[in-house]
Amino acid sequence: MSPERRKLARLQRLARIREVARHQAATRAAEAEDVFARVVALDGQTNALARRYEARGQCRDAHSLRQLDAFVSGLRAMSSETARQIESARSDADARQADLASAERRKTVVEDRARDVHRMLERRPGRTASVGARRSGTVLD
Repeated sequence: MSPERRKLARLQRLARIREVARHQAATRAAEAEDVFARVVALDGQTNALARRYEARGQCRDAHSLRQLDAFVSGLRAMSSETARQIESARSDADARQADLASAERRKTVVEDRARDVHRMLERRPGRTASVGARRSGTVLD
């Protein structure tokens, strides 16, 4: 096998490896986006629940008012914690998207290099057009 063909085979193997890495990066990015969406939904539900309980005017005595206030305060604390988690999930999702873009660029670069080597092999005089084709016959042919 000529050095150019070995180089092409190596680049094709590397392209397959890059495709696997890109697929894994896409999976991680999708998971991070899912976590982000879930945390945002949780924040919305927590805030809606706190607003509903704040609007209630059914407290009959000071004790029930204190209990309601403590419950709503707990919901607000959960909401502020959820807001911090949203920022964390957003930054994680952004980082995973950047990793995905990087993996796609690396894959594209290797595929372009393999395509260039393949074209170079096709243009060589006296060579078969197909990279996978075997030469037949003898030197005397």
